Amino acid sequence: ATDNQFAHMIARVQNAKWVNGLIIAERKLNRKFEIPIPKGYEFRMFEDGDQFFMSEIHKEVFNDIILPADYRTWANALNCRTIVATHGKEPIGFVIGEKRGCGSLGDFNIAVKSDHQRKGIGSALLKAVFNILIDMKVKKALADYLVLNTSAHILYQKNGFKPKRIYNYFLV
Repeated sequence: ATDNQFAHMIARVQNAKWVNGLIIAERKLNRKFEIPIPKGYEFRMFEDGDQFFMSEIHKEVFNDIILPADYRTWANALNCRTIVATHGKEPIGFVIGEKRGCGSLGDFNIAVKSDHQRKGIGSALLKAVFNILIDMKVKKALADYLVLNTSAHILYQKNGFKPKRIYNYFLV
């Protein structure tokens, strides 16, 4: 964590290179939201087969692989709800809302294809997942994202998230 002086001293002694960081942010959920879905887009709940699109979108957005089977399991978990954003019936984004085991906390995984970003889809998906989490009796949503992910930082800040903890990653 950025406030861990000892860990930062070790990183400096090792001449470790800073490579990124992780921000943990939170937002209270105390009211339902109107969801302004941009024109030409539609939202629907997860359907079997969406896991393939979700895996592709995740790889494009995060340059990381989550297998379709893993997305299918996650999207269908009892403590999760999944919304898929479409444009002309083609899935272009999604959000999975997950209620944590402690009961009043929730988090989510969100991704929107790059050519559909900055059109209001991310904000609309966030508001939709906030409503789902509220229905699941969640009082606080957590977001975690990389320090260098400027788009995520802007999206979460615009939608009421406040950073609570920041971690630095060093290459040793």
